[in-house]
Amino acid sequence: MGAETPVIARPGAAGHRSRLRDRFRRGGLTRDDELLELLLTFAIPRRDVKGLSRALLRTFGDLPTLFAAPERALRAIPGAGASCAAILRLVAVLRERLGACAVRSRPVLANAASVEEYLRAWIGARERECFVVLLLNSRNELIDARILFEGTVNETAVYPREVLRTALEANATAILLAHNHPGGTPCPSREDLDLTRRITGLAREFAIRVHDHLVVTRSACVSLREQDAGLFRT
Repeated sequence: MGAETPVIARPGAAGHRSRLRDRFRRGGLTRDDELLELLLTFAIPRRDVKGLSRALLRTFGDLPTLFAAPERALRAIPGAGASCAAILRLVAVLRERLGACAVRSRPVLANAASVEEYLRAWIGARERECFVVLLLNSRNELIDARILFEGTVNETAVYPREVLRTALEANATAILLAHNHPGGTPCPSREDLDLTRRITGLAREFAIRVHDHLVVTRSACVSLREQDAGLFRT
């Protein structure tokens, strides 16, 4: 299962690929399955990949979930071997890097919507819970964005002192916290509130401001500051 077995290309397959690429260059590819099919032709050069493209989308539902999927899940799809999994994971990593560059190029808190969009694309569709910190300078510009902790499907162990150590090493004067809920519900838990209170209290000792703590899913982002501003009082 997932092995890339040699398959003789159908007559006309090369012409189909050429037409697919021509349509892309002219801006004529609009469907997700066609764009994915074109991408897969670069990883699997001697096979018809239209069926594989559709199978991947049927299995994962949409492109964000597909590109967030772990390699083992990708390779479990018949016909999707190592090359297919590698190019999909490469696109996912490049998307994260491009998103980080876009956020770094402008003041983070001047446009909260762009931060939420970036976080949803970065961690919203991940299967494992992860905790990230955005490190900001005195002008609220992003210094760096890091995943500090990863956990099981529904929890991750977060150590407040490690969060503050990371901020101090980066000379950050403010931080923004975020973590994802793989289950798809962005409602903050009691543990989320307690953790925010502990990190904010510790940050206060080092004159570091905690702007917010966002709970992220693939389609939503909830602000703990909006839920309980008292968590962030200095």
